[in-house]
Amino acid sequence: MYSITHRVFKEYEGNAIMKIIEKSLIGKNPNQNFCEDGLFYNNHFVVVIDGATAKGSISWDGETSGGFARDIIVNYFQEVHPETGIEELLEEINRRVMVEINQRGLVDNKIEYPRASIIVYSQYYKQIWSYGDCQCLINGTHYTHHKIIDRLLGELRAFTIESQASSDEIDAVLSVKDIGREAILPFLVAQLRFENKDSAYGYPVINGDKPNLDLLSIYNVRSNNEVVFATDGYPYLFPTLSESEEALSRLLLVDPFCFKEYKSTKGTVVGNISFDDRAYIRFEI
Repeated sequence: MYSITHRVFKEYEGNAIMKIIEKSLIGKNPNQNFCEDGLFYNNHFVVVIDGATAKGSISWDGETSGGFARDIIVNYFQEVHPETGIEELLEEINRRVMVEINQRGLVDNKIEYPRASIIVYSQYYKQIWSYGDCQCLINGTHYTHHKIIDRLLGELRAFTIESQASSDEIDAVLSVKDIGREAILPFLVAQLRFENKDSAYGYPVINGDKPNLDLLSIYNVRSNNEVVFATDGYPYLFPTLSESEEALSRLLLVDPFCFKEYKSTKGTVVGNISFDDRAYIRFEI
C-alpha cells in the first residue's frame, strides 16, 4: 500500500516558476480537517483537486474516500517528472487508486471507490488539462465542466423540495433534513455507471478505472496569460478571489440550501459554512 500522509498535503507549495497571485482553500465544515479539496503547485505544475463527496461509508485510513483520492494525487505530483503528459499522468494516478482499492478487497464495491476531479497546468507543455468538473478562467474567459447529470439531479432535488414543503416551511424542513437530497440519493448512486463512459450522461472522474481521454478538456496557454483554477464550491467564478467569495456569500444569504437560484445536488448543512468545499488559485504564466 502507498504511504500517504493525511491532512498535511491539502495544500502543497513548492518553488513555483509561475507567479502565484492569490489562493484559498476552505472546507464546508468548520473543522477544516474534513476538507476534501486540495491545491498543489511547484516549478512544473499547478493543480486543483476536488475530492468527490462519498456515497459509501468506508473510512480510508481516517479519511473520506474523496480526501483519500486527493492525497494520492498530491503525493503523485510531488514526484512526477515535469515532462509527463496527461495520458501517462491520468493512467498512473488511476493505477495508484486501484492498488488501494485492491488492497482492501473493494473491486466489486464501486460505491466505495476514492474519486476526484482535477485541473492541471503543465509548465512544460504550456497546457491546461481538465478531467472532471473543476473550472477555470483563462484571461477572463470562463470554462466550466459541469456534468449534465448534475443539472438533471439538481432540478429533481429542487422539484422534490418545492413539491413536498410549502414556501413558509421549507427552511424549517431543510434545517432538519434535506428531503431533496434523500430523494435523489438512489440516482446519485445510479450515476456511477456513467463514470468515464461515452454516453449522453457520461462524465470524467478519477476513480481507478481507465481514463477516457475523449472526455478530457485541453487548453493551450502562453506566457503572461492569467489563469484561475477553482473547484465547483464556487458557483460563480470571477477573476479575483474577493469577487468570487462575495458572490458565494450573497448566494448563501439568499439561497443557502441551493435549490432556488443555484440548483445543486446538495445544500448547506446547518452548522456548516457553505454547501461544498472550495479551492481557488490565481496565477500568471
